[in-house]
Amino acid sequence: MFTNLIYLHINMFRITVVSFRLLCFTVFLFFFSEVNAQILNLPVPQLKSKAWIIVDDSTGRTLASFNPNLRLPPASLTKIMTSYIVGDKIRLGEVHPKHPVKVSQRAWAKKWPGSAKMFLEPEQKVSLEQVNQGMITVSGNDAATAIAEHISGSCADFVKLMNGYAVQLGMTDTHYVNPHGLDDPAQYTTARDLALLCSKLIHDLPDQYKHHSQRHFSWNNISQLTRNSLLWDKELKVDGIKTGYTNGAGYSLASSAIKDGRRLIAIVLGTESAADRINESRKLLRWGYQSSKSIPVTVADTVTASAEKPDDHEH
Repeated sequence: MFTNLIYLHINMFRITVVSFRLLCFTVFLFFFSEVNAQILNLPVPQLKSKAWIIVDDSTGRTLASFNPNLRLPPASLTKIMTSYIVGDKIRLGEVHPKHPVKVSQRAWAKKWPGSAKMFLEPEQKVSLEQVNQGMITVSGNDAATAIAEHISGSCADFVKLMNGYAVQLGMTDTHYVNPHGLDDPAQYTTARDLALLCSKLIHDLPDQYKHHSQRHFSWNNISQLTRNSLLWDKELKVDGIKTGYTNGAGYSLASSAIKDGRRLIAIVLGTESAADRINESRKLLRWGYQSSKSIPVTVADTVTASAEKPDDHEH
């Protein structure tokens, strides 16, 4: 009888200890979930731009957006489509990176005064690989024109190809008029369509996308830096993709970053300065990562126009 009582007390003690542990674990889970809820519900940033969107490319989910379907002039973000076509034609074997591109009078750098260019000269024969990089890294309008003529014979026919690709990719609010992005009232796109195009480029044509991470380019004894200064940002690990500017479009940036295996795509359209497009894009990408995982803030929140490494203008 006495032995049974001892066993009974021991078992009750064990039950009490287990219950206490379960209570502690429940309290821990409660507070842990509360902390994470606060992280997951960070206020959506207010950006100084006409439209923007941030997409978790790992899931395809839009994390936040503002005017994502507003039609706006794309400026040099047009060259993302030109880049996609180059990559796809290489993939299909219709062109080769080493193929010589003959520079016409229309693509001559002097035809683009005050405009971004890689400084092509008429009658030059330059490999498609080099012209492609000149278009992507330094936003060369001469390079975009030369590519269009090389692939389709004329800019007009290449534009038909661009619009065909836009339909194929599901870009329902985009229309192209030229391969470089200079202002035309009939040329427009949206933040949502650009995010879709960037995702397609990243996944469909990874070899072509790699060109969008290059920081500098040299041709004709002229060295130039990309205007996407986020490529120097060690915190966010941005690896692409393209800046844009015209008087009509303002300053825009399509950017993508991959951190801990999670890729985000951010599109910021129509800011008022080159510094703003960098600041607002950084703010958006940082929010995208912090909204599900806290990351340390190790770089300045803002930059000034003078702090950007390249020249601001690219129209």
